[in-house]
Amino acid sequence: MAKFGKFTKEAASAQRDQAASMNATMYMKLTVGRNIVRFFPPTVGEETPFLIVSRHFLHLPGVDQPVVFACPRVHAGKACPACQKMNQLRASGNEKDHNLSRAFAPQFAAFANVINRKNPDDGPKVLSVSKTTYDTIMAFRDEEMGGDFTDLEEGFDVIIDRTGTGKEDTKYKAFLARKNSPIGTDKQIAAWSESLHDLKQFVAIKPYDKLVAQLKGELDDGSADDDDDIVDKPPAGTKKLNAKPEEKSKKKKLASSIDDDLDDLDDLDDDL
Repeated sequence: MAKFGKFTKEAASAQRDQAASMNATMYMKLTVGRNIVRFFPPTVGEETPFLIVSRHFLHLPGVDQPVVFACPRVHAGKACPACQKMNQLRASGNEKDHNLSRAFAPQFAAFANVINRKNPDDGPKVLSVSKTTYDTIMAFRDEEMGGDFTDLEEGFDVIIDRTGTGKEDTKYKAFLARKNSPIGTDKQIAAWSESLHDLKQFVAIKPYDKLVAQLKGELDDGSADDDDDIVDKPPAGTKKLNAKPEEKSKKKKLASSIDDDLDDLDDLDDDL
């Protein structure tokens, strides 16, 4: 007879930390100072090196990590609890609610496979940039001295300088390297081409009920789920959002509003 052990909270926490660490190695984080990257050309079937994502990035009370997910409304025309919350707050006619609604608005992000010139042996990494940085980099394609900066043999490295570490003072400035160069050796290119990250994972649409559970802090970020499907509509038979933030601090307003509204959140199609 097989012997079984115990599934403890400590073991679960340790494995979540391990999974988060493994997932983190996929990304390249732009550090303060100079960052030199090389963008891979678009893969077969794609036209640009970037995948554009409209995503929600929510810092919620009681949830350790930000809740991040591709917007179902933008990418699939489906019900999105974050957008519904945003619309409800905007419709209240209250200026404070309107300001609070910005926290629930989808944000632009552009993802691409890159090589970090500082650590090329690490292989392809996923770089995420803002709309401003994306626009700057895409403009290089049309410049006389630029062109196809992703070309494997004659492309250009992209230099991204970062200043600041906080939300208010962080700024990025991108420009092309002065000389063109190959992305790597034939051997490196062959190896890297087999380990490019599938950017489409960033537009995977989660089921409505899972998103609601995430927003209520009942689930982890869902990164371990690989069976997420697009759903046609949220579960039927519940109430509309009724957001009335507290009048203390912005954080307390958000906490109270989320806790009150998500308890009753299931079906809000008519708010879209």
